[in-house]
Formats: sequence, C-alpha cells, structure tokens
Amino acid sequence: MEGHTFIGAKLFEDADTALDRMSYDVALHHHERWDGGGSGYPGRVDINSCEIGAPLPVAPHMKGEEIPLAARIVAVADVFDALSHKRCYKEAWNIDDAFAEIQQNAGKHFDPSIVMAFMQVKDRICAIMLAYPDDAD
Repeated sequence: MEGHTFIGAKLFEDADTALDRMSYDVALHHHERWDGGGSGYPGRVDINSCEIGAPLPVAPHMKGEEIPLAARIVAVADVFDALSHKRCYKEAWNIDDAFAEIQQNAGKHFDPSIVMAFMQVKDRICAIMLAYPDDAD
C-alpha cells in the first residue's frame, strides 16, 4: 500500500515544469506526518532505490516544513476525504466527527496552519459535499 507514493512520484520523475515538480512532491510525500511520527512515509527516500512491488526502503522521516507545502495541504484533504466518504472497508464518518479528527491531529499528523486554513473554509466544504453527495451504491 505504501508503494503508491513511489509509483505516483515516478510518473513525475522527469519533471520539467513547476506543476510537475509539485505533483512529484505531493505524490511522494502526502503521507508524511507533521511531527515526524513513525507512521509517516516514505521519508527522505531516493526513488531511484525503489522498485515497484518491493517494500519501500527505510528512510529518515520528514517532519514540519521539511515536507513540501503542497503535500501538507493534500495530506489534510486526503484524510478528510477518506474519513467523510464511504469506502469498501468502512462507512463514512459523520462530517462533524471528520472535521474534529482533522483538528485533533493539528500539530501531530497535520501542519497546524493548514488545519486552521481548512477550518476557515468549513462552510464551503460542507456546501460542496451537499451539492455532490456520494452515490447511493
């Protein structure tokens, strides 16, 4: 499962635009933790030392502002989306519980300033979710 970060980054490995470089950073680092905690991945890994299908090499964790800004933003959005929507392995969380989980992890999993910005647009996020509900399936 953790290999998806490496596979995504490989798509943008030969980045020649700022958008490609940002996409590389997001793909590779959106599962890092703000506090550098052990569940973050893949760390400061050299993707040239990775092989598809093989376990990721152990690398020192990234933390704080070492994590690219775009990856810190996507980390919040990714977890919120996973919590607030049904998956084949779980039911969707109540939206208030999903927002509370994001807030509780500010300074741990997430950049506190990103969480603050996220909470400032809570009403917009809720409006979007109401306008585009999950399919009944």
